[in-house]
Amino acid sequence: MLAAPHAQAPAPSLVTGTIVLALDARETPRKLLHARETLNVTPGALTLVYPKWLPGEHAPDGPIDDLVGLKFSAGGKAVSWRRDAVDQYAFHLDVPQGASTLDVSLDFLPAIRQGGFSSASSDTAHLGIYSWNQVLLYPQGARTDDVMFRASMQVPAGWKFATALPVMTQGGDTIEFGPVSLTTLVDSPVVAGEYLREVPLDAASSRKVYADLVGDTPSSIDISADLANKWKRLVQEADAMFGARHYNDYHFLLTLSDHVAHFGLEHHQSNDSRIPENSLTQQNSIGVVAHEYVHSWNGKYRRPSGASRTTRSVSRRSRRISTTSPGASGVRCRIRPRRPSSCIFRRRSGPRIAAAPTSTTKAG
Repeated sequence: MLAAPHAQAPAPSLVTGTIVLALDARETPRKLLHARETLNVTPGALTLVYPKWLPGEHAPDGPIDDLVGLKFSAGGKAVSWRRDAVDQYAFHLDVPQGASTLDVSLDFLPAIRQGGFSSASSDTAHLGIYSWNQVLLYPQGARTDDVMFRASMQVPAGWKFATALPVMTQGGDTIEFGPVSLTTLVDSPVVAGEYLREVPLDAASSRKVYADLVGDTPSSIDISADLANKWKRLVQEADAMFGARHYNDYHFLLTLSDHVAHFGLEHHQSNDSRIPENSLTQQNSIGVVAHEYVHSWNGKYRRPSGASRTTRSVSRRSRRISTTSPGASGVRCRIRPRRPSSCIFRRRSGPRIAAAPTSTTKAG
């Protein structure tokens, strides 16, 4: 007896164009976020994944445990899905015939734990820090530089916001951001809060620099002129050290609260630094500002080749050279106006830079 031929596998679904992502953060004080994605698709088998490896973090710790309420639909009808039996970050579904768009809705429950970088406690009754990787899915195997997103968000009434993302329009509590790659989106957190203050550190340059302070009380974001001037000198010292700014604009996103996790996380055009509420008045814990700023060059503008392939599967081992502590590689930006000579900088840093397989990245 001849064996029956195997059924032909369905053609894979293709995701095309720009993915639209809408984040509803109005229930931040209740520790509840809602998100909706719309993808242009063709019928067929499709696997979407939740970001697992996050730039600047030390483990595959995408907060999948805090993702709830996941639903898929096409043309107003529910689409069934299943979670991968091995990879808990992957979700399989079949886009039905005749469908041209796929809608994804999900909820995210911000954590109250203190460990885990951006997966740790990130909100209070008065503020929120939003990491886009927490509220999106994207096609499995896609190169994150090639996946385009157009994001928007709603913040609680009366809250202000700050981010390195380009803002297209703002109406009331809704902000529409310009289209960016998934690489840039995940690398561009947003802070928002009832008490938020923007401090220009170099607003005259074509590549501007700001400190965006968000806190639980008005006094927590009260920065002295002396400290603001020190940060302005920090920007000047970095210019002298590195010779150029490779970002569009830069935002020091500084959260001052005793009720969020405390750490610093580098990004190309911003940094997510979280320190105790009274840090500005006591001028403690603020060294993280200089450390994370240096990472805009060391670890972001220059990084291992191939590091932008995906946010899921790049080995941390391949990243360690360029994301090592700036102090360990001899780079020290001081708030005081004192800088190492160029020959000392090259002698200390040159061997490591020469040994690292790097690629140059661009903002946007």
